[in-house]
Amino acid sequence: MTKSTDKIDLLSKEGKQLMELKEVLLANQDNPLIYDALIQTIQSKGLQKKVVDSLQDNKVDKEKFEKIIINYKAYTNEELAKKTYSNFRLKVNSSLDRHRVDHYQSDISLEGGGICIFKKIGFNQDYFAREFRLNKREANRLIKDGFAEKYAELKLAAVTKTMLEHVEHKHGKVPGTLFSLSDFYYDEESGYYNIDFKINVAYSAAYDSASALTALVKDIKAILDSIHIQYMKNIKS
Repeated sequence: MTKSTDKIDLLSKEGKQLMELKEVLLANQDNPLIYDALIQTIQSKGLQKKVVDSLQDNKVDKEKFEKIIINYKAYTNEELAKKTYSNFRLKVNSSLDRHRVDHYQSDISLEGGGICIFKKIGFNQDYFAREFRLNKREANRLIKDGFAEKYAELKLAAVTKTMLEHVEHKHGKVPGTLFSLSDFYYDEESGYYNIDFKINVAYSAAYDSASALTALVKDIKAILDSIHIQYMKNIKS
């Protein structure tokens, strides 16, 4: 489904060295000769106290330790990743806008190594009124009783699952893309019950080429069109 990408490692060279040190410490807890020598080395490095404490605490595993050091600029490439992915997002958005693609939102994705384009799949009180042939007062009662939210959650879960299967079957071979669904939620501002359909697009330096970017945006537009068609078919009809 994906091709080689240029995902930026969130850990810097120094961060990776700390992770290696943590791994060696955990592996030598029962070897005092190696363990004590490493502890002495750590204490002489002038590291931040929280980093030192976490290195020495054997209850802190590698995963937890990485989450700690990722908060220190000296050990991460986060700013570079944010800048690179933000520029990529602007290029994709501008191209989609030129193709008159709307009703989507996007954001950078550090975890995904690029950007996430998403489309809200949902409905509001008007849908309930139409679906169950209710007047406004009756529809309001469904909402207050909690039935509307439960129905919306079940309905949207079923619909978006079908949409995901359809899109993966039709567009699953688009390079660098990965599809997923958000959790169900209620948007108080719009009054809509939603599940977001997410398109994660991995960054690649190849997209600095106008032709490669154009091909990518053509694929994204086709995916968004498929999502919209399925939305109209399953929700709006």
